[in-house]
Amino acid sequence: NGISSIFYKRMYTGGVNVTFVPTIQFVIRKELPSTINYANMYNINGVDYGNNPAAIIYDILTEHIGIPSSQIDIGSFNSCANTFYNRRWGLNFTFTSQKQAKEMIPYILNFVDATLYIKDNGKIGMKILDDSESSTTTMNTEDFIEFSLAKPFWGELPNDFRGAIVDASKDYTLRVPLAVRNSANIEQGGEVRQKTVDLTAFQNRDIAFGRIYKAMKRESYPSSSISVVTNRKFSMVNVGDVVKVVNDDYNISGDFRVIKKVDEELDKNQISFDLLQLRSFDDIFVSPSVPNPPPEENLVPLSQTKVFELPYTPSTGYDSYYWILASKEVGYETSIAVYIS
Repeated sequence: NGISSIFYKRMYTGGVNVTFVPTIQFVIRKELPSTINYANMYNINGVDYGNNPAAIIYDILTEHIGIPSSQIDIGSFNSCANTFYNRRWGLNFTFTSQKQAKEMIPYILNFVDATLYIKDNGKIGMKILDDSESSTTTMNTEDFIEFSLAKPFWGELPNDFRGAIVDASKDYTLRVPLAVRNSANIEQGGEVRQKTVDLTAFQNRDIAFGRIYKAMKRESYPSSSISVVTNRKFSMVNVGDVVKVVNDDYNISGDFRVIKKVDEELDKNQISFDLLQLRSFDDIFVSPSVPNPPPEENLVPLSQTKVFELPYTPSTGYDSYYWILASKEVGYETSIAVYIS
C-alpha cells in the first residue's frame, strides 16, 4: 500500500573488530479506515492478528482500482468482516514485486475461503464459502442442454500438506513448516504426494494450523465436478452459490458449488456453469471411542468391484492391507460398506 524508507546516519555495531552489520527487521502496520468492521485486528487480548481481509479487499477496490464506495455492498463486506474477526483470520503480507490490483484480490481471498460477486442491484458483494451452506435453487434433468461429469482418482490427489508461517512470537521469521497428512490416503496407495499450502499471511500458529487442516480435508478426498450448459432462468446464480443438481440420467442428486460462470451466449438463451461437489467432512474423522454404527440392512450390490492385496510399502510394512475399488454403472458413490466373511 506504500513505500517506507529508513536511513541511518550512523550505527553502533557492538564494539571493536566487528566485521558485520547485525540483521535488522522492522514491523510495519497498515492502519485501514474503519469503514469496514474490525478493519485492524491488533491487540486483541494482547495478540496482533493483522488486518481484516474484508477491509483489505475494500481498500484495494476503492483506493487502488478506483471503484466508488457506492458501488460496493457494505453490508456483505461487514458480515464477512465480523466472521473473519470471530475466527481471528487477520492477514499480514507484503509484495516484493509490482502487481496489478486485480491480481492481489484472488490471492487474498484464497487465504480465507471467500469470493466476490455481483449482486442483483449491481453492487460488488463479498461472500464466505461455507461448507455447511444450503442450496439456493435446483437444477433438474430437463434443465440441462449439455452435461458432463468428472471425478479425480485417489492416486491423483495430494495427501501430505506442508506450509510455513511468519511467526510473530519468533521475531517475525519464517518458521519450520506445519504439516498434516491424510494417513488413509497414503496407506491405500503407499505413496506420499506432497502439496505446499501458502500460510505466510498468517502469523499465529494455531490459526495457520486450522487452515492447513481444512485444506487437507478438502483436497485429499475426491470430489466430483460438473460442467453444464443450461437456460437463462439460472442467470441470477452467481459464483460461490450452492445449487442442488438432480440428473436422473447420471443418478445424481446432491449439492454443488458454482466455481465458474460464463454468461456470453445471450443470442442462444444459454448460460454455462462449472460446479464442484459440496462435501461435509465432519463425519470422516471419528473418535476411536465412538462405536461403529450398525450395518445397513438394505444394501444394493455394486456392479463393478475389484479387491487388491497391497504389497509391502514403507507405510504399511508387512501388515495385510487391501485396496477395494467399487463403482456404479452411472452416477457416483457417497459411501460403501465392506463385509468380510
